[in-house]
Parts: sequence; C-alpha cells; structure tokens
Amino acid sequence: MITPFDIYLIGEMDNIGNAFGAVVAMSIVCVVVSVFFGAVARSNDDESLLQSSKSIAVKSFIVLVVAMIVGSILPSSKTLTAMYVIPPVIKSVQENKQIQQIPQAVLDLIKSYESKDDDKK
Repeated sequence: MITPFDIYLIGEMDNIGNAFGAVVAMSIVCVVVSVFFGAVARSNDDESLLQSSKSIAVKSFIVLVVAMIVGSILPSSKTLTAMYVIPPVIKSVQENKQIQQIPQAVLDLIKSYESKDDDKK
C-alpha cells in the first residue's frame, strides 16, 4: 500500500539527486584546493600541511566517487512513480467493476445524445 509519506519521498527524489550533484561539485572543489595546498606545502617543505592536504584530498575523492555512483543510480521521481504508484492504481481499477462500467456508461450517454441530435435533423 502506498502511504502519503511514500508519495512525498517519490516527489523529493529529484531534489535528492540535485543534492548529490551539489556534493559532487563541492568534492571536486575540495580535491582541487587540497592538491593546490599540497603543491604549496611541497614547495615550502611543510610536511604537516602536505600530510593534511593529502588526507583531505583522499577523503574528498572518496566522497566524490560515492556521490557520483549514488547520484547516477538514483531513480527519478517519474521512474519511481511508474514503479510504485501506477501498478496499484491499475490493479485497483481492474478489480473494481464499477469503475470499469463508467467508460461504457459514458459511451452510452454520448450515443444517446448523438441519436437525439440525429432525430432533430
């Protein structure tokens, strides 16, 4: 059964994907800045700054790779709707005989109006 919270989460999936994109962008910036500081530390023979830069660069790269993988396999809200919302709706329509009779009733109503229009001509 689909709950309102499920529908909310499905609607927010695109925003979650955008958040992963922002994490990827920030991770790229962190890696570039860390490499820059590492180069500065190497030229100044500052071993503690070099180690800190390497550590931050490695951690940022790991976050970058994980965010890229998760962001790429994250389904869109349209895909989740097609997977989780539409099948139960179709099943309930197929099981409900009254809903199935509505199109026939509408068709009969349209035919009756058409026949009345033909009689007036």
